Amino acid sequence: MAERTLLGGRMSKVEAERVTFDQVALQSVLIEHCVLASSDWMDCSLSRVVFRNCKILGANFVENRWANVVFQNCRIEYATFASIQAAAPIAFIDTRFKDVIFRRSDLPGGHMSRCTLDDVEFDGGSYADFDFRGNDLSTVSAGPATSRAS
Repeated sequence: MAERTLLGGRMSKVEAERVTFDQVALQSVLIEHCVLASSDWMDCSLSRVVFRNCKILGANFVENRWANVVFQNCRIEYATFASIQAAAPIAFIDTRFKDVIFRRSDLPGGHMSRCTLDDVEFDGGSYADFDFRGNDLSTVSAGPATSRAS
């Protein structure tokens, strides 16, 4: 999917592999009970988007602009979040991360609550006022250029 806008609505129970979203804008969209394997989200804009009960495996989110994005009760594995620019807080709630990299992203004011973080790396970027309280951070690593996190 390239250069499209999805306004409002729901995507439910979709199983997709090797899907590329290129310059796609999603606004007020609920994505639930989906399995998205090896998906690429390139130069996308997500505003008021909720991922609920999804499996996101091997995904690459690259150069995205986000505002009010929520991942709730998701499983995110072998994924990369690179150069994500958040204009409004994002939230990860009851989400399981495994082998995930956040690279050069700016995620101010967001939060993670009740998440499992297995081999998660934060490499560069800004996580000012990002709230990690209530999560076990023992397997999280920070790259050499990682900025403030709270």
